Amino acid sequence: MRYIVRIPTDDPNREKGLGQLKGLPGAVVIDETPRMLLIEGKLLSVKNLLDAVGSSSGWQVFPERSLVRPDPRPRIRKSANAS
Repeated sequence: MRYIVRIPTDDPNREKGLGQLKGLPGAVVIDETPRMLLIEGKLLSVKNLLDAVGSSSGWQVFPERSLVRPDPRPRIRKSANAS
C-alpha cells in the first residue's frame, strides 16, 4: 500500500524524521519533494508511519487514492439495431 506523508516546512527535526521513515523495514520511498513523501510498503500503516516520526510533530499521513479520469473525447455509441 502507498502513503503520502506531508512534512511541515518549519519542523526542526525534519531530517531525523525523514531518516526514520526511510529506515522502516519494508518501506520504499517512491517519490520525494520538499513537502511530501510517497512511501510504499506491504506491512506499513498510518500508525506505523506516525509512530516513526512522532504524532505530535505536525507530520500528516494519508493513504494514496487514485482517481479515474473520464475520457476527454466522448464517442457516439453504436445502436444495437443499426446496420
